[in-house]
Amino acid sequence: MAVFYATDSATDSVYQIDSQTGTATLVGPLGFTSDFSGLSSDSSELSDEEPLFASNIFDPLNSESLATLELKTGAATVIGPQFASDIHAIAHQDGILYGFSVTQGLGTIDPATGAFTPSFDVPTFPVSMEGADVDESTNTLFALGEDNALYTIDVSTGEASLVGSTGVEFNSRVGLAYNPEDEQLYALGDDSEAGDNLYQIDKATGAATLIGNTGLVEADSLEFVEVVTITGDHAPNQLIVKLQPDAPSTEIESLKDSLNASVIGTTQTLGIQLWEIDGLSVEEAIATHGDDPRFEILEANFLVSTTQTFPNDPRFGELYGLNNTGQTGGTPDADIDSPEAWDIQTGSSDVVIGVIDTGVDYNHPDLNDNMWTNPGEIPDNGIDDDGNGFVDDFFGYDFFNNDGDPFDDNSHGTHVSGTIAAEGNNGIGVTGASWDGQIMALKFLGAGGSGFTFDAIRAVEYATMMGANLTSNSWGGGGFSAGLRDAIAAAGEAEQLFIAAAGNNSSDNDSNPFYPATYDLDNVISVAATDDDDQLAGFSNFGANSVDLGAAGVDVLSTIPGGGYGFKSGTSMATPHVSGVASLLLSQDPGLSAQEVKDLILASVDPIPALEGITVTGGRLNAFNALSELGPPVELIGTEGDDVLTGTNRGDLISGLGGDDIIQGLAGSDEISGGADNDLISAGDGNDTVEGNDGQDDILGGDGDDLLNGHSGEDRILGESGDDTISGGRSSDIVDGGEGSDSVSGDR
Repeated sequence: MAVFYATDSATDSVYQIDSQTGTATLVGPLGFTSDFSGLSSDSSELSDEEPLFASNIFDPLNSESLATLELKTGAATVIGPQFASDIHAIAHQDGILYGFSVTQGLGTIDPATGAFTPSFDVPTFPVSMEGADVDESTNTLFALGEDNALYTIDVSTGEASLVGSTGVEFNSRVGLAYNPEDEQLYALGDDSEAGDNLYQIDKATGAATLIGNTGLVEADSLEFVEVVTITGDHAPNQLIVKLQPDAPSTEIESLKDSLNASVIGTTQTLGIQLWEIDGLSVEEAIATHGDDPRFEILEANFLVSTTQTFPNDPRFGELYGLNNTGQTGGTPDADIDSPEAWDIQTGSSDVVIGVIDTGVDYNHPDLNDNMWTNPGEIPDNGIDDDGNGFVDDFFGYDFFNNDGDPFDDNSHGTHVSGTIAAEGNNGIGVTGASWDGQIMALKFLGAGGSGFTFDAIRAVEYATMMGANLTSNSWGGGGFSAGLRDAIAAAGEAEQLFIAAAGNNSSDNDSNPFYPATYDLDNVISVAATDDDDQLAGFSNFGANSVDLGAAGVDVLSTIPGGGYGFKSGTSMATPHVSGVASLLLSQDPGLSAQEVKDLILASVDPIPALEGITVTGGRLNAFNALSELGPPVELIGTEGDDVLTGTNRGDLISGLGGDDIIQGLAGSDEISGGADNDLISAGDGNDTVEGNDGQDDILGGDGDDLLNGHSGEDRILGESGDDTISGGRSSDIVDGGEGSDSVSGDR
């Protein structure tokens, strides 16, 4: 921070002055009386622990004394009497503090005692000097006289050489300061009824240019200071140092002596050392030596740690499943590393999570801003506005009561929703694994917590139809249902994950299947419950082949209807942790397929002994690991020649440029551009966007809902499976939508 400091005799206070506008901001009171004070520092760079020197501070015995001013507060500490009256200006040159006395002229001041010693037997100046400072670029000492003119001062002879008049009629009180940032002089003084003004002074002519009014009335000093502050914890007596390669060894030893430093550590190949210093602070060392050209690096030895983003929700500390510090008596770090994950991604309102459960309290203050709403529906008008077959389905739908109000009359669904996406960092309650996801309320369980399979099928179908990215399913039982399995399989074909609770019967799902978690479908993730010690919950089901992973499910705090919060246990509570992490992954990369999200979650677990051999992964969910595994999309760019470009099983960005290219997108939602010439493009699985561009292209959409555009040239386009949108572009194209409900346009 670089600012001007000034003292004002009317208020006996210290101010900071804005060099651009002249505006004054109070730092604090001196604590003593001042009059016609001067200010000076022995360097333009000071730490906030180093003082400014001030003259004409009246001590308790009413002696005019030298004092130091604390930069943070403005408080003055008296050093000692000057033994000279009316020292209106002081300035440092070549390490010496000079004073300008009205009666005795030029002299030196002992910074240890405050004593003033005249340099000459008689005053040598033609007028008394009211303000002074050194131009550091030329080491020239300038002073402003009571005649409102600028002078240069030769301290060896006491001679004052006139530069020129400022053209301003100051009322004797004036401060002068050099600003090394623009290498200009500035003056502050009382020259108008409106109070004191800040001026820029031309060093060649003395002419003054008005900057602005400070609002002060008796400012009598001015000094520029760049305050060197170090933000962040650091070792109190250590510096990280790298010296210039050509620095002579004698000068290196001189630097060490000046800092009273010793080398306590050295890198092997980088030439960087760790110095321990004594006698001054790290801030002072950097302030006084930071510009020394012999140092290539001079910096604090900062304390660093893993970065973690913590929300301000007051009950976040109780959510051991997200961040386990041992707060419940459990094992620290038996959690999903949410703070570390939130450094990467906190969630997106573009991700929709269908909560198929007992409903949701959509008015809860921790959920209301994260509720999905149907953009095509007007609530409570009794009309199916969007024609989807459901009336007033604004927040979702109640399949238990067959109406458009999925409000939770049990509490289970609201609790699940809070773990997924209670609004994070909003200063109230708790936070979900995702701070910002959209909850689609799909109620098929009644107040007693039970419902029927057909209503579950309808709920799954609705989520698929309305475009949810995934559903969270903390329910089960009732045996195998081909209809429910088909609904979940259809959701999978629409790239929708189905995350399900493994059940609370303490049984092996391999031998005693628990549906829907045990349906052998690619889009299903089955979740067991663990406790705060990373042990399998006593009630939790398991299965080496049928239960994928674990997550916290014992005494989990979350939202409940009516704006409250409560604790619940069950694999029902573990499941939404996984749903929240899936939401984070889709927030980070919306192009991920359902299979990719599942693979990332399962591949990134924390292995724990309690789940080894009884779950597919042998581990507990970890959000940070999953996001870290993700990485950026793969981008493949061809040449102007004939290329063979093969993507990955994720969402790739592939551009063929020129030449007759062969491009394979494989799985994932890819963006493919064939470029010029005749290309063969196979988009593969996933919802792909393909631009054939110029040339006679062969385009195969593969599975998924693809957007295929042939553009110029006589193209052959086959949409294959999925609901494709195909545009042949210009020229005579052969277009076949393939399976699915396709939109096909030949264009012209």
